[in-house]
Amino acid sequence: AFLARVFGKPFEERVQFQKLIGLQPYNKDNLYELAESYFHTADVDEAISKYQDALSLDSDFDRAHNHLAYCYSWKGDHEKALAAARRYLALDPSANAYDSLGDAYIQAGDYAKAKEMKLTALRLDPQMYYASLNLGYIEMLCGRNRAAEKHLKSSLPAANNTDRARYFAALAFLYSRMGNLDTALKMCDEGLKMAGSVQYDAPHDELIWNSGMIQLKR
Repeated sequence: AFLARVFGKPFEERVQFQKLIGLQPYNKDNLYELAESYFHTADVDEAISKYQDALSLDSDFDRAHNHLAYCYSWKGDHEKALAAARRYLALDPSANAYDSLGDAYIQAGDYAKAKEMKLTALRLDPQMYYASLNLGYIEMLCGRNRAAEKHLKSSLPAANNTDRARYFAALAFLYSRMGNLDTALKMCDEGLKMAGSVQYDAPHDELIWNSGMIQLKR
């Protein structure tokens, strides 16, 4: 099942996990991993159903609450998303849990709470680049473009190559929003240099998409 996941064969992956569930019906991890398979392809309703199956075996299964929250956010059911994220935090008061709750608040449009959660996550784990990156996006969503620029640039030097590419993608998006298209395109070029030969996942796809959108605007 995991080999099928690695090689991008979700249907084969699900067949294997279904076999495991048949052999071990009381193993919550098999149900969780089947839910993860649907989560990875954004089949939200199927993922929700499978996470709930896992939770029916263990209502305190923290990871299931975590990704269940993301699924509800994607559906726009923010009340359920926040409830699931808070449950995850209650079970596992980790940096990741605060970050996830912050994401749920972003989707719900409560940017002040989102920022509070992201800052807490960073206090617990200063190396959590995605929490820091999202602080930049929160500033953008609040219309504070200069604050977003300052934050993203100040965070950039500490990041490794792949993470730097993510920051360049964020800066490209920011400058595009601000109408500074030449600088935005330069950020895309810098990010693609950092991303290197890995051309099948973020941030490469994000940078290519941003570059195309900026060219259209030009």
